[in-house]
Amino acid sequence: MRTWAEHRVRVGEYLFRSFTTARPETAENLTRAIDEMSAALALVPDHARARILAGYLTANQNALGYARDHDLVPDFPRYENVLTGYVPAVAPLFGVAVQLLGHLQDVAENQIRLSGELARLTETRQIRTVERLAALAAERSAIAELSTLRAAIDQHRVIIDGLSQELDAEEYEMDSIGTVSTALQVMVAVATAIVGANAPAPEGAAAEAAAAVSALNRLNDVPGYLVTAQRVLSGPGSFDPTTASFAYRAGH
Repeated sequence: MRTWAEHRVRVGEYLFRSFTTARPETAENLTRAIDEMSAALALVPDHARARILAGYLTANQNALGYARDHDLVPDFPRYENVLTGYVPAVAPLFGVAVQLLGHLQDVAENQIRLSGELARLTETRQIRTVERLAALAAERSAIAELSTLRAAIDQHRVIIDGLSQELDAEEYEMDSIGTVSTALQVMVAVATAIVGANAPAPEGAAAEAAAAVSALNRLNDVPGYLVTAQRVLSGPGSFDPTTASFAYRAGH
């Protein structure tokens, strides 16, 4: 019942507001509006809106509650101020609304375009994430490889240091061998001179020289020969061929 009463009230209010004597089709709207309000009150006697509008109708007032024959004061400057103050505030809104309505098609196309861009950005983000993970894995692998290479470098450095020490020792031994070779050459010359002084004949001198060379060649293997030869060469006093010959013969 209340729903139907609400409908009758809305119909009666429309007829009330649309009443005008300027058009024949609306000239009877006041009477029709009163009928609608009466029907609504018959359905719901305590309907507040129906009672208010019915009171306006019976008092010959308009839908706002003012007398229908109300005279307005002709304050045109005030009316103009209201209009000029209202239009600048509302006109931009109307302009924006007109632009929006005129670009509805563009808005739809922009939405489609933006949806495509959003999908592309999402895909790009996923690709960048995969690339970032791959870069991190490569960085970890490079760090591990660098650590391995540093360990290998340290190991090779130890080996090189050992080889350098061995090489220094070998160079020292080579220097000693050179010194011994020089001494041997002197000893060969001395032995040759000794043999030449003691031998009675050229054949004997040659044999003694050969024996001296053979004996000196054995100095590299028998340290006693080398000690004896060095003692003869560097001993105190002047050089004595007999003593040198005896040293050679004793060593031989």
